[in-house]
Amino acid sequence: MKNSQAASANNVTSLEVNANLINGLRLSAVQKYQDAALEFDKVDYKKLGKEDKKAVLFTYLLSGKAQKAIDLEQDFAESVVSYYIAVDNLKKVKELKTKNSLINFEIAALDNKHEEVIKLIDQVPLDGRREGIIVNSYLKLNKSEEAKKFAQKVGNKDLLEKISNSTPNSSATSVATISAG
Repeated sequence: MKNSQAASANNVTSLEVNANLINGLRLSAVQKYQDAALEFDKVDYKKLGKEDKKAVLFTYLLSGKAQKAIDLEQDFAESVVSYYIAVDNLKKVKELKTKNSLINFEIAALDNKHEEVIKLIDQVPLDGRREGIIVNSYLKLNKSEEAKKFAQKVGNKDLLEKISNSTPNSSATSVATISAG
């Protein structure tokens, strides 16, 4: 009897955690992200499965709590940056208080700190947009040969063409729309 009572007590605790998770997921599904985040605050994040963790992180992001999501999972920084790019609000990255190479790269690009951008090349995942930022930073520093070598290394033909046809643009992010070749 005592064992079944202990098992029952464990199930109650488990059900309470799951009730908060389920309520949070339901609220998130109807885009009530603020309310969902409050439910997720009551859940032990470390005990969640992979898919539930994703749901919690994205809910925090969509409720304006990107920092909390990154604090839970450092690797989520890339999703945060991608989201801010998608909603055309990359300046929100500056509000994040995280020591993360990708965030530092994006802030350096926004602030036209070209030398910092170049220092972080090997520490960030590259895509066509970031490749364009890097090439622009090289060009702003009058390092067109390095820009060309970088564009060749990543195989971005659009950037190679841009390098041969232009002078530095007004900001590091001005070639952000160029995609990988």
